[in-house]
Amino acid sequence: MKQFGKVMALALGLVMILGFSGCGKSEYISFDDVHNDLIENVDFGDNMAEMSDKALENFYFVYDKDILEDYVIYMDSSNATPNEIALFRLKKESDVTTMETIVKNRINDLKVGFVDYNPDEMYKLENAVVKTKDNYVMMVISNDNKKAAEIINKYLK
Repeated sequence: MKQFGKVMALALGLVMILGFSGCGKSEYISFDDVHNDLIENVDFGDNMAEMSDKALENFYFVYDKDILEDYVIYMDSSNATPNEIALFRLKKESDVTTMETIVKNRINDLKVGFVDYNPDEMYKLENAVVKTKDNYVMMVISNDNKKAAEIINKYLK
């Protein structure tokens, strides 16, 4: 009977270990796949370009990249529209709220700039897509934010 109890305790322990081993881990999302899907299915115009690391500092005011596992930022290189794709994978899920706030501040900065410069573009900013899940934060500003949201939701499901 003692042996049975040990076997049951061991089995229960294994079940718990296996059950919790997946907790807190998010599935890897390819930023190339997300970007390509967005570009193929949403109108961003012809001037989208991948930005250098300086965009993270100059437009998002992130000076310590240690919180990021990976990121990519695409913007309208003509600066005529606020069209933008920003995808972030954070090292720790606990930093998601901070990064989400940074992204929302970026959108607010764009609103201040575009309200007088090109007010016809404000509808894009009013409906900007900001989605988070696990350790991901994704932001899209486009001509069709509804379609962009559908695409982002597909990857963050």
